Amino acid sequence: MRFLIALFTLLLCGCTSEVLLSDSRNVVISADLRRADEAQAIADQECAAYGKKASLMRENSRTNVSANYIFQCVTP
Repeated sequence: MRFLIALFTLLLCGCTSEVLLSDSRNVVISADLRRADEAQAIADQECAAYGKKASLMRENSRTNVSANYIFQCVTP
């Protein structure tokens, strides 16, 4: 039973989008490939703190289900 709980917890952790890096120039989001819109929204929110908007520069696939989305913060 404990094994199933641990496995379920690990699976849930892999489903959420996560900010790996955020500064006034760049934002890197780790997210599920099916959640590109969510990654964009998070990056827009991070860049908005500097009065900028996020522009997707690159999508680096890490696995078959997840990727690192690299955004540049640009002046709107």
